Amino acid sequence: MVQANVNVLSPEDKCIANIRKEITDRKVSRNLGGIVGIGWESLTNKATLPVFATTYNLCRTVPDGDFLVPDNVVVFPIKEANIQSSSSIHESFSAFKNSDGGKLEVSAGGGVPGIAEVSGSLSVETKIAKEHMEKIKKTCFTNTVEYRAFNLIANENAGFDKSFTDRLKEIVIAINQGNPLLAQYEAESIVADYGTHVTNRALAGASIKMLTFATMTEGVDKSTFALKTSAEFKASVVGLADMGTKADYEHKQAQQNGAKDMTSESFVITKGGPDVNRLLGTDPANKMSIDSVVGLTRGGIDLYSVIHRGALKDHDFDNATILLVQDMLYNATQEYYRRNMIPGCTDPDAVNYFYRANVANTRACEAINKNVYSERQRDGVHTTGFFQTCEHVSSYSDVHSKLNSSSNLCDGYFRRNPMNNDYRCINLIIDGIPYVEEKIAGTFHVTFKHRVYSAFINGCNSTDCAKNYTITDKINVTAYYCKVKRDRQSDL
Repeated sequence: MVQANVNVLSPEDKCIANIRKEITDRKVSRNLGGIVGIGWESLTNKATLPVFATTYNLCRTVPDGDFLVPDNVVVFPIKEANIQSSSSIHESFSAFKNSDGGKLEVSAGGGVPGIAEVSGSLSVETKIAKEHMEKIKKTCFTNTVEYRAFNLIANENAGFDKSFTDRLKEIVIAINQGNPLLAQYEAESIVADYGTHVTNRALAGASIKMLTFATMTEGVDKSTFALKTSAEFKASVVGLADMGTKADYEHKQAQQNGAKDMTSESFVITKGGPDVNRLLGTDPANKMSIDSVVGLTRGGIDLYSVIHRGALKDHDFDNATILLVQDMLYNATQEYYRRNMIPGCTDPDAVNYFYRANVANTRACEAINKNVYSERQRDGVHTTGFFQTCEHVSSYSDVHSKLNSSSNLCDGYFRRNPMNNDYRCINLIIDGIPYVEEKIAGTFHVTFKHRVYSAFINGCNSTDCAKNYTITDKINVTAYYCKVKRDRQSDL
């Protein structure tokens, strides 16, 4: 029998090999690494890179011995590892988003203003729901099966991951060199790569969720359809899906219901690695038989808040430098949200509802809803309306103040007036007097930093000394409403 060379194994595999050697009946083969102690991008609800060091020096396992536990993680097994099944109906997108457990739960206190509203606004589930519930006006039916295995809590006692520490050192080097711009760039790069938060707690397990969107009006239809989707979910999806892979299950069906047509569309999202057929079986032993687990719900803290003396005790950083690094990461987080926040009217019932917006600009909604008159007509012509325009403000870099703009920066920000399909109010003139005037409902700026170019500066004339610079593009978006002049309203 050929013996494996333990010295070439990874730290976790060394632990597993040693445990199996010393405890022959312990069949540990998996670990709980990568669930907590990692970076988290709160807009897209995606895990990024390790922030806390993931070490296995203690070779700890969960009580039943199935999983190896990282040194910086505390595990609380859920004794009754049963299946949690739920079904629900969401009439509005806001109700769906508030019920969704996929986004990060941020610890109270401190934090960057505006995170709660925009958190998860760019995630896959949010995009799917927003597309169907707000843009197409469909009702959402959700069916979920969840297996809950462990509660995990992580701390920074084991220190930071080496790569993360090296990135922090780049900020310190720039500070010591008296180059604050470079230091801020390094801080923004860390936020871009590691995200806005660190996950320090999680409910680990596995789940299958089916989102079904359908057009219907009567409550009885919704109740009947909810029962149908629940039965379909349990029979065809849960009965067949293997959660070791991500299911890209999508179907469209049209069916006749009485005198009306109904169209539905379903999306299935899986998390975790068990075979669900085992979990739903009658054998109690299979309830804990699970190939892998993931974080179902997560809690986190701001990335900048983990930068403190205790976490950097093994590094020669003075208190003033640590505070500067923390402050730069805080500013970089704010800048990240500013770049990705798209303000606008988020009320789907408002006449100027802006589909792309992920931050409510109540001033724009209120101004138009308050001042725009309902569809009153004169000779078949609407006397109200709204529209939105966009213009390029500037494009610059650290070395050039004026650069050519990108041609598609304003794509998606223009809105035509539905009354005349133009970017202006209707031209209603009676007896030579205009009856409609143009009013500004609100404005906001959008900043892009997604273009890079090479520049030759300081006498450089070859590619060997050329440097890449990021271009900052700014646009200005203005929403208008068309108001009937006060002294002319009685004529209409």
